Amino acid sequence: MTIVEKILARASGNTSVAPHQYVTARIDVAMMPENFRLVKTILDKAGIKEEEFKIWDPDKLFVLLDQS
Repeated sequence: MTIVEKILARASGNTSVAPHQYVTARIDVAMMPENFRLVKTILDKAGIKEEEFKIWDPDKLFVLLDQS
C-alpha cells in the first residue's frame, strides 16, 4: 500500500484500502485556504444560515495563509 492508502486505512478502521474504493474516515485535521471568507457567500447562496453551520471541532481546523 502507498502511504496515502495506509493513512486512509487507519483512519477508516480498515486493514487495507485500494484505489477506487470509497471509505468513511475520521478527520484528524482540516485545512482551509485563506479564501475561507467566501464560505459565507456560498452558504448564503445554498440557503444555509450561518447559525446552522458549525465546525465539528475548532481545534482541528486551521487556515493556511499565502504570504506571497
